[in-house]
Amino acid sequence: MPVNANSPNMDRSIHSQLQNLADLDLSFDFDVEGDPFGFNISGEGLDFIPLLPGELTDNIQDTGVSIGSFTGVHAEFSVESQRPDDVDSESPITINKENSRLIQHYLDVMKGYAKLDEFPHKTSNLFISAFSKSLQFPPLFYAILAFSAAHLSVQDDSYSHQAKRYQDLAEYSFQNHSQGEDTDIDALLSALVVRIKTVHMMGGEIETFHGIMKVAADVMSSQRGAQALEDPSSLSRRIIIRLAILDARATCFRLGGGVLIKRLYASPSCSFIFEREPRDSSSRTTLLNLLQADLFKVRIASLDMRLHDESECDSDQSPLGILEIESLYKEICDEIEIFEKLMVASGDDLTSSPLPGDKVIDSPSYDRLIVLSALHSGLLYLLMVIPFPLVGYETSVSRILSTQLKVSHDPSRRGSPGSLMPASLFLAGVHNTDPIKSDWILGLLEKGMKWGPYIGKTRLLLRSVLQAQSEGSKCNLRDVMDQSTGRFVI
Repeated sequence: MPVNANSPNMDRSIHSQLQNLADLDLSFDFDVEGDPFGFNISGEGLDFIPLLPGELTDNIQDTGVSIGSFTGVHAEFSVESQRPDDVDSESPITINKENSRLIQHYLDVMKGYAKLDEFPHKTSNLFISAFSKSLQFPPLFYAILAFSAAHLSVQDDSYSHQAKRYQDLAEYSFQNHSQGEDTDIDALLSALVVRIKTVHMMGGEIETFHGIMKVAADVMSSQRGAQALEDPSSLSRRIIIRLAILDARATCFRLGGGVLIKRLYASPSCSFIFEREPRDSSSRTTLLNLLQADLFKVRIASLDMRLHDESECDSDQSPLGILEIESLYKEICDEIEIFEKLMVASGDDLTSSPLPGDKVIDSPSYDRLIVLSALHSGLLYLLMVIPFPLVGYETSVSRILSTQLKVSHDPSRRGSPGSLMPASLFLAGVHNTDPIKSDWILGLLEKGMKWGPYIGKTRLLLRSVLQAQSEGSKCNLRDVMDQSTGRFVI
């Protein structure tokens, strides 16, 4: 039988395993600010490294626990000896020498990549508290270890085997635990979001990405999933928004995404996502604004697919009309104008300076810049699919590059994933006609390759597109992707 995350046996397991953390060299300051249910808005809304899903409880209390207070020794445990059909056994998860390096690295990543100052709540020992919760739920624990091993394998290929083993364990254990009627929906979705972020970060196969997203859609569509999403403050609702952002981007360039988005449209519990509230509404979070910006890309992707089907004479839909296209174009332009006015009213500097200086961008301003870039990149995607006569794209390219320049010079984000906007930067690079700017964009992506293989794939894809353009070839982006990088989510 699957292990109940709330069972007394698992509580004893947590206590036992926290004792074993003493041998880890976890010398961090965990007195940080964070949303107990939150995820990091890093790069472009989880484009890079996900925070460990928050507490799998309704509230986090300040435990006052420090790393130095843990005592004990490692128990011997070998993942090699654990067969997939043993994953749902009652044997407790164990911290040992094999996985302690991965735990150490995971916490290093969270310390170095997370920007938590945009969250209003303050909680001590957030990451240790959250990690201790993963010891209750093997699918999340193994997903964390798989993420960490995959991240390490970017620089050291010897970790690839470990990453594959933990990915298999995460999948097998999820299959077992998801069958339990009392399994926590928050826990299931937390495990899935870490797994799908691993695939995204590694530039993994698009079929794997879609497969995990479909499982998330199934969990969300279940009776208990729908009930969890009815609570506006639930962890499940916040995870679904983050997954939906990724799913929306997986619809671009005819990559076949959108399974979760379609379920959200049909779910009464998720109607809030599609409501057109004022941008400055107190109920509108940054991530919801970002998702709604990316939902424009879902609609553009639908036009992209319809045009492709028409060209292949394989469409049973009515031909695209110019009024439909113009309406979507105007809607995006209006949204950009509204959002830019909101930014100016909030005190954001939208001017383009050739010397931006090393200025720290506060978190609310940074978040708004990311949303604005997403809106402009949506407009560029539309102009890629359906080039409008006499419509220039220079303004959107300039706005994205100007934002990237400001973010690159932010000393608080320099050297971290939050200093790069790969999805928006890619579309700006496709439309840019200045070779000097193209070289700068490619250079930024090259520097960002250390944060995940998908950055390197984005750079290679952009180079291939620019090469095709220089040769006067009409560029079908998905065909170029098939020939150069394989299909992946940018």
